[in-house]
Amino acid sequence: MGYRVAVITCSDRAFAEVYEDRSGPVLRDGLAEAGFEVAPAAIVPDEADQILQAVTAAIAEGARIVMTTGGTGVGPRDVTVEATASIVEYELP
Repeated sequence: MGYRVAVITCSDRAFAEVYEDRSGPVLRDGLAEAGFEVAPAAIVPDEADQILQAVTAAIAEGARIVMTTGGTGVGPRDVTVEATASIVEYELP
């Protein structure tokens, strides 16, 4: 396949190392097994500007696909969807 994929975990607690990021590694491992070139792990807090910055940085570094995990609940700090809405070309719910 050859596409470079970035996985960005959006979580205050994982960013602060309160708990271990479990979804990011699962996604990265699965993508690598499927033949994708996977970018190094990225974890950002639930801050819209930092999420958007991480996504645009991943694209600038050559990612053709950027996957986010976390920050999609109904809590007031879950802002991943809103943070990425302006640049998403294709959404996989």
